[in-house]
Amino acid sequence: MAAFFRKHKFKFYVLALFLILSEIIAFNIFRQDHYLQMARKFLKDDQNPIAQPRLTGTPYLNYTCTPDYNRAGMEDGHNASGFRGKAISLIKEKKEYRILFLGGSTTYSYFIEHADSTLPEQVKSIVNDSKPWTTLMRDSGMSLQVVNAGLPAATSAELLTHYLFKYRYYKPDLVVIHTGGNDSYAYYLGSHYQPDYSHYRNSFPKVTGVPFYLRPLLLSRSMSLLIIRVFYSHLLTEELYEHVEDWPIANWFDQDDFMKNEEHNAFYKNIETLVNTIRLDGSEVMLVPFIYNKEWPGLAKVYLDGVDNNVGLLKSLSDSLNISYCQLSPEMIPYPNGWMDDCHLTPTGINIKAIAISKEVEKVLAESFKHK
Repeated sequence: MAAFFRKHKFKFYVLALFLILSEIIAFNIFRQDHYLQMARKFLKDDQNPIAQPRLTGTPYLNYTCTPDYNRAGMEDGHNASGFRGKAISLIKEKKEYRILFLGGSTTYSYFIEHADSTLPEQVKSIVNDSKPWTTLMRDSGMSLQVVNAGLPAATSAELLTHYLFKYRYYKPDLVVIHTGGNDSYAYYLGSHYQPDYSHYRNSFPKVTGVPFYLRPLLLSRSMSLLIIRVFYSHLLTEELYEHVEDWPIANWFDQDDFMKNEEHNAFYKNIETLVNTIRLDGSEVMLVPFIYNKEWPGLAKVYLDGVDNNVGLLKSLSDSLNISYCQLSPEMIPYPNGWMDDCHLTPTGINIKAIAISKEVEKVLAESFKHK
């Protein structure tokens, strides 16, 4: 053995130096990447609540916000019920007016650290400070609660299923539906559009840690980096739910007029069904269109056309069903101070949007309490 070591001593030194340098490099890479740190913690112990991914797969919701999630960059994460903000009792108090906000990441308020600065909470704060609501609270003892059911990357399909299977049980008095952007990706991801979005959505996979007997390998940061990059890179993107221009399982829909024809447009039919269901449950509805940053470079024309088309469909639906509609435009958000990227807003930008929405909310409140 000693003779073997002396014969290959130089090779052992080179290997040892390589391993040490690999660990030093990997240590610095991990130190600068919070997602890598969380992925490593999760793979070492997939029951560790601190290391859970932001989104979790479920059988019928497809995916939802992970309960009790909290990562760097979020002072306030998710509550135990799986949405942003303070936990709210399923049972509504008699003197409580409850507003449910359904939408994607702009409702969820991606990049916003504090839950109090999210869109739903800012609307609540503005309405609470308004003179009509202050008077109403003084005279009747009513309180206002909001539920932030924003879901990153949610399309109209997720809004529909999440309301049907979860949020209707919170018995909201008003449901604010803020949507129109994410569905546009379904328009231009290939030419094989399907109303069930099977050309766009993957089933959300169940992600678990590495097998118990391999977990000692994760003690090495360089080995962890290799394992994560090769086998678990999806933990770094959180985009487990998108196809990459894949063919759907069943290519049953062959109509090419889905953009303009309301009867063939999944976005229109999903929102129409959602609105009708909400109204059957006895709640009011408000539609709020998606807006995008016109100054942001690289946005595909077909995507922007899809957004504009969806905004038109929302307005058409509002007119035909006689429901509240909050008119928004990109021009109302200052550039660059109001924008984080192509669609997400800074707290200042969110406040401007919240002011516009709160004005419409106050109209709904005034009409609602006029008949009580």
